[in-house]
Amino acid sequence: MSTCPYCCASEDDAWGVTEQAIAVPASDPVTPGHCIIAPRRHVSELYELDAQEQQEVWSLIATVRNRIMAGVKVESFHLGFVESHDGTGHMHVHVVPQPLGETIHMPEQVEWIKT
Repeated sequence: MSTCPYCCASEDDAWGVTEQAIAVPASDPVTPGHCIIAPRRHVSELYELDAQEQQEVWSLIATVRNRIMAGVKVESFHLGFVESHDGTGHMHVHVVPQPLGETIHMPEQVEWIKT
């Protein structure tokens, strides 16, 4: 899908790339280090991914987390899962670091998990 920002994501700008997934900086970051992990295959739901694709998405989440922690003091992380049940969107995961001692407000349209 040529208009999808995750299908068109450049590996030159990526924070991590595998055969099945890519991690790119968020275009409108909530905090410094906010990154998005998306499968390479255009799917609307996490459950459409096979086991290898899911493993590579989770592996990139860990890679991004470690990269962020190497450069910023982080209190916690927020993981946000975005799915498009109408089949038009590309599912992706937000990884948002919460800087030490700061309060952040997460966008409401995303399902968030604090880690």
